[in-house]
Amino acid sequence: MVIGVDAVRRELQADELSCVVVASDASERAVDKVVRLAAARRVPLVAGPDAAAIGARLGRPPVMVVGVRDRGLAGGIVRSAPPGKGPGRPGARGPRAVVREPARERPERQ
Repeated sequence: MVIGVDAVRRELQADELSCVVVASDASERAVDKVVRLAAARRVPLVAGPDAAAIGARLGRPPVMVVGVRDRGLAGGIVRSAPPGKGPGRPGARGPRAVVREPARERPERQ
């Protein structure tokens, strides 16, 4: 798991993430930077609870975005996400619905 906007962006650019969870109250900066990049990389996006709830579940202060590396865990998160409104804010650029596509096949690391 990768926590935070900058860390998630780095991992997205390196094609290391299988899904991204975005807090329902994520800042416009987080939405703009992470959601657009994840969509461009075809990484599934899931709308999560608010940042305080995500942080509490991870034993941290509020967390706006979490990247998931593990394909199995990411698949379970995407499948369990309720259909409908996804990450984003009114007027923000980026996907509005949960993307429900499987993670891309990636070459094995050596």
